[in-house]
Amino acid sequence: MLGLAEGSAAALAAQAGFTTLASQAAVSLINNQGDLGAVLSDLGSSA
Repeated sequence: MLGLAEGSAAALAAQAGFTTLASQAAVSLINNQGDLGAVLSDLGSSA
């Protein structure tokens, strides 16, 4: 079981990860002129 500090740290890490992913998706959507297939390809690439 996680303690309060560990749970808070995990929640903050998850929030940071989600924020980063949302930002990358927004930039990719603009760069790909709304092409969702290209956005998913960008987000799924390892580059």
